[in-house]
Amino acid sequence: MTVIDGDASVAIDDAPTVPTSASLAASYPNPFARTTTLGFEIAEAGIARLVVYDVLGREVAVLMDGPVAVGRHEAVFDAAGLPSGTYVVRLRAGSFVATQRVTVVR
Repeated sequence: MTVIDGDASVAIDDAPTVPTSASLAASYPNPFARTTTLGFEIAEAGIARLVVYDVLGREVAVLMDGPVAVGRHEAVFDAAGLPSGTYVVRLRAGSFVATQRVTVVR
């Protein structure tokens, strides 16, 4: 698509971008008191599992466990009822695995 503004024209690409690799973005906000948003990209459609663990390795929340399409996705981690501390978020999508730490503060 081309947008014309006076004497200048600017080309804008309307096609959605397709990720070339999977990734787990930094959560925001972090640290957080109640909820944080986790963004991730999937390069191949398939099963994705996004899980939160405490520092002892116990599963405390499953944010996603099922089929996902190629593209960018978000999940919200609601830590209501969990104590303050550090938690580990793990994304597994096909052969891709990534982890990150999030901190709950009260």
